[in-house]
Amino acid sequence: MSSSELIVAEALGLDFVFDRRVIERNIFKGMVAQADFDKHIAALPDLTASTVIVSVPIVRVSTRRNAALKAAAAAITRFEDQLYGDDDLEDEDDADD
Repeated sequence: MSSSELIVAEALGLDFVFDRRVIERNIFKGMVAQADFDKHIAALPDLTASTVIVSVPIVRVSTRRNAALKAAAAAITRFEDQLYGDDDLEDEDDADD
């Protein structure tokens, strides 16, 4: 991609060309030159002063609670199997034929 094409892409808001998730692929494909990418990165403003540190607590589900949830899910599955039977859905499909 030439410099003029990059200017047009940026003017149209097509910054996805420099998106960090695809930039390596775009450079490999020749869509972007490494020098153009380096210029783009150098032109970005330094926003470190406006950052906010966010702390997110990690909640660990206890093994006992996890086991209880699995047992409840298994009980529901067994109940549904008893209530509806395993082959009821197949019988309904056969009735339509």
